Amino acid sequence: MPAVVRQLRPPLIPAARFCLPSGGMRCAAARLVLWAALLGMCGCRSSGNAVDNPVVGPKPPRMAEEILAQLEAADGRSPESSETTSGAEAASKEQQILQVAATQEVIRDEDVAARVNGKPIFVSEVLERYRPALEEQRSRMSPQAYHQLRRQLIEKELEGHIEQALVLDAIRKKFKTEQWEELQQRLDEFFYESELPDLQERLEAKSLQEVEATLQKHGTTLSAYRRAWGDRQLAAQWVREQLPTASVSRQELLAAYQQRIDQYREPEQIRWQQCWISNVASGGREGARARMQQAVEDLKNGMSFDDVVRKHSDGPLAKSGGHWDWASPDSLANDRLCQTLQELQVNQVGPVIEDERGFQLVKLTGRRPASVKPFEEVQQELRESLLQQKREAAAKELIQKLRAEAHIETMFDRQKPRS
Repeated sequence: MPAVVRQLRPPLIPAARFCLPSGGMRCAAARLVLWAALLGMCGCRSSGNAVDNPVVGPKPPRMAEEILAQLEAADGRSPESSETTSGAEAASKEQQILQVAATQEVIRDEDVAARVNGKPIFVSEVLERYRPALEEQRSRMSPQAYHQLRRQLIEKELEGHIEQALVLDAIRKKFKTEQWEELQQRLDEFFYESELPDLQERLEAKSLQEVEATLQKHGTTLSAYRRAWGDRQLAAQWVREQLPTASVSRQELLAAYQQRIDQYREPEQIRWQQCWISNVASGGREGARARMQQAVEDLKNGMSFDDVVRKHSDGPLAKSGGHWDWASPDSLANDRLCQTLQELQVNQVGPVIEDERGFQLVKLTGRRPASVKPFEEVQQELRESLLQQKREAAAKELIQKLRAEAHIETMFDRQKPRS
């Protein structure tokens, strides 16, 4: 997927997965100022809940790479093997497109993917962020695979668009026509003051004209980008205001700590020095044996292990004394090395270890026993995790309530089996 596509994708996540948005206004203060102005326009007061900024809407298009890879594998193609199609290939593709159209319903951009309280969500809206990637892959895929890809993306993305439409519909009902128009004007101001400079920097554009040209090149416009940005800001802030203030008791923290205790277990770790002598570097096995015997003699004669390693070792860390960093014994591939290190005391040198590649002498330099992170060390991490879970649950409940009061139709409804 082109870098620009990744830059432009908005940080939209379904209601059940709320998180801090990665885009939007430059700071929390700007968001609060904007929301205070908006609430004042519709005669509301902010609850002032200090919670993470949740975002409703479709998931980021990270699924595109996975789906494309699956379809390319099934089609026997790869992005690297793509070439310009010849006239015969183009004619063949046209014939395949006709076959697809004759055997199954082709989903067009102008088709309505869903209606939320009578308001349409078009296929073009759902797929807008994927358009550059789709166009890039189109020539590499059969028409059947391309059609299947579009359908899969719609099925995965549509739910998020429906959730955002539910929230925006709830917001719209709070405003009179003139208030809504003024709201959009204020959003325009904040967009051009706060978001557009960041967008221009990300696109490396020198002017507003270059921003527009780049966006159009990748299947969208500045106007469409501004509208989608404004919808995200409104939806995110409205959901934030509806969520109750969440709190976590010490009892809940302790219970969560016990439930997750395995996550906080730290296995035994050791570190050591190694003098490794290679058969190949020694001209054969007997040469390596002789060199190891000399290393042992030097050690017995009082030479430090560091100096012995620097003098004799062929290992990758020889220049620094052969010091290996902390590691779990279970992570070592050499069973004999693992067993030797497990039997040694700290600062003790073990017997010579011989294998098919050569000889090694090791010294244990440190040992950390298995342990469990204390509650005090992880309680803040637990608190944030539990608070986020509660916010997500509350947000999901809010969306479900909106859904229960709404009339929703999708293009896939007729395909569901009747109960």
